[in-house]
Amino acid sequence: MRAPGNPRPKAEAVTEPTPRLAMERIDAVVRDTVSAVQQGKEKIFQIGDLAREEHIRLTAEMEALKEESTRLAAHIVELERRARAARTRLAEISHDFQSHTEEDIRRAYQAAEQAQVELSVAHAQGTALVRRREELDRSIRQVEGMVTKAEELVNAVGLALEFLTGRVASQLAGLKQRTAVGSQIIEAQEEERRRIAREIHDGPAQAMANIVLRAEICEKTMETGKGDLQSELADLKRLAKDCLKEVRRIIFDLRPMALDDLGLVPTLARYVEELRKQVPFEIRFAAFGKERRLGQGVEAALFRFVQEALTNCRKYANASQAEVRVEFIPGMVRVVVEDDGEGFDPEQVLRRQGKKNEHFGLLGMKERVELFDGTFQVSSAPGKGTKVVAQIPLEGAVDESAAK
Repeated sequence: MRAPGNPRPKAEAVTEPTPRLAMERIDAVVRDTVSAVQQGKEKIFQIGDLAREEHIRLTAEMEALKEESTRLAAHIVELERRARAARTRLAEISHDFQSHTEEDIRRAYQAAEQAQVELSVAHAQGTALVRRREELDRSIRQVEGMVTKAEELVNAVGLALEFLTGRVASQLAGLKQRTAVGSQIIEAQEEERRRIAREIHDGPAQAMANIVLRAEICEKTMETGKGDLQSELADLKRLAKDCLKEVRRIIFDLRPMALDDLGLVPTLARYVEELRKQVPFEIRFAAFGKERRLGQGVEAALFRFVQEALTNCRKYANASQAEVRVEFIPGMVRVVVEDDGEGFDPEQVLRRQGKKNEHFGLLGMKERVELFDGTFQVSSAPGKGTKVVAQIPLEGAVDESAAK
């Protein structure tokens, strides 16, 4: 309690960092991060070099072991020949011992025994060589795995360094905006993981449980001879096919294998064809120009671009038709997704990007395209439909693995 007449003490002022000071702190954090990542990269290089040296040593030891095994095999063949000859000699003397002295018999017995001992030792050496070769083979595979992981880590760290020293440094001015969007992206990733977990639990996991149950029924039918085994096996086969189909669908949604095997256009054509069966509006697909294979990262980015655009159309547009176009033009690939739905105000959406908003997927589409020095455009207005365009140069695309 303050004394009467005494002035109330002033509260201490809380000093908030100015935007400039905040950016300086962020810049310092980025520099420290780059330094730490660079040191980590050097350590990974050292680990990789050590693993490669160990691989060379183990490979040389394996080659020497193979040569030793070859020599030992030839030696065993010779010992087996000598052992047979000694046993034959001993048998001859034993059958006609009256014609031989006691010394002859003793020498023949010792020769046969010595040959057998040498042969046993040689076989033991062969067994030891086999065990050592198996150990070396396991060690070589482990070291090869370490080399591969080290190379993958070096590549990943190199991409991180390129990102930190290039794009992060040039885009610090938009860091606050990106941070707000980043939390939404994380939420979207977690929601996607939950969705996939639900799909697997409700789909393949339940189907597998049914398959196990049906297999048990088949076992009991075979044991008792009661029931229709052929019908049960048919049901089991059908369940397995349905489970396989569901797993393939989930895999296609995560990463369509056709993208690696066939390329962008056939994969998009298949995706649109499958999507037509699920949506209440018409979807057209067309490709123009001389089709060609693109880098894996570019194809993945453009596929995800179309996938996100059609997902937005499916969820929000209330469209009657949509169109996907892929255009191969000199030095450029252009992808357009257009619908006649309700549309929206793009500027208003982008202004609200720091808040929770169902259209923030546009930002992911934009950043995915810009990773390859491409351009992203969205044209829309309430009641006027939506058109999104991605253009990526076919030469000089960078960071191809980032969009996977």
